[in-house]
Amino acid sequence: MAEAGQALSILPTVSPGSMAMRHNTIPQPSDSSLNRVKCKRILTILAQAQQESFVFEGVSFRDYIYIMELLDSDQGGKTWNKLMFLPHPQCLMVSSPSPLHKFIITHLMDELSCTLRTLLLPKSISCQPAGNKSFNKESIEGIPDLTVDMWSRHNTELRRVLLGECTFTQSDQNVTEKLWAYVLDVPDILVVCKRLIKQGDRYCSPGAKPSVAKGLQSSHLLTRAEFCSVNAGDFMQTVVDGHTWLSLSSVEIHVWVRQPGDSDINLDHLDGDGHTVRTLFPTIDVDDVNGVFQCGLQLIKEAALCEMKAGDVEERILDNVEGWSPPLAF
Repeated sequence: MAEAGQALSILPTVSPGSMAMRHNTIPQPSDSSLNRVKCKRILTILAQAQQESFVFEGVSFRDYIYIMELLDSDQGGKTWNKLMFLPHPQCLMVSSPSPLHKFIITHLMDELSCTLRTLLLPKSISCQPAGNKSFNKESIEGIPDLTVDMWSRHNTELRRVLLGECTFTQSDQNVTEKLWAYVLDVPDILVVCKRLIKQGDRYCSPGAKPSVAKGLQSSHLLTRAEFCSVNAGDFMQTVVDGHTWLSLSSVEIHVWVRQPGDSDINLDHLDGDGHTVRTLFPTIDVDDVNGVFQCGLQLIKEAALCEMKAGDVEERILDNVEGWSPPLAF
């Protein structure tokens, strides 16, 4: 069994370091061969994984399609994995979202929904967040954690204005590689977010060990009040029957916004007005994040105004949207 988070090179091999993409060109699949034995080995690993992440190298586009077809059929077994495929480096990234991961994405999506509803856009324009919405482009195929798409009756082609990823068992390098692929395919995106949950001790899957499952099923389910009385401090390490289920060292928030005159967001830009990084844990320090995110929401408002003016929206509604300001805290 491969170790969680390990990069697995499956013939044909990819040399170390080849996962770095060239961000100024459109990559194309370089190998369309199909290796059914290799694909079934990958599926065997995925069937045994629980809340772990893997990177499989040397996976062709036809391999990826074959794996997806098997996962959709009864032959592939049932897994909770999310798959991301990068054709150019022939890289298949697999992650299994944890409850913590899902909670953060759901909370962010709810906050975004509430904020964007206050913008009071006309019915001819839609701008709402969505989770797990497929993304199939030349540089990457997969399902981002969070997206905001804008659509108008005047311009029926969806425009992706915001994209977010939340990491848990995946490495920062792998998630940044995914974000680069998204930006490459959607150069006019306005806001990119990354929430990086760094582990203390690595997550340790209990697998199908009967004692863990039976013990949890037979134990008393604590109410929220009971749980808080036992765990009154900060986030604590959670270990069940020798298996580490949760161990946080830090939680970071990165936000990039498109700058005036720039053709696209530059994820290598880590200084200046277009990017900020702050922490949610072990200390809460998000003032700069709120400021940059407000700039991003202003850009989304301006994009909506452009669509409204092109669609001949009445002046009263235009004035309301123009007078809108993002909340001070997000």
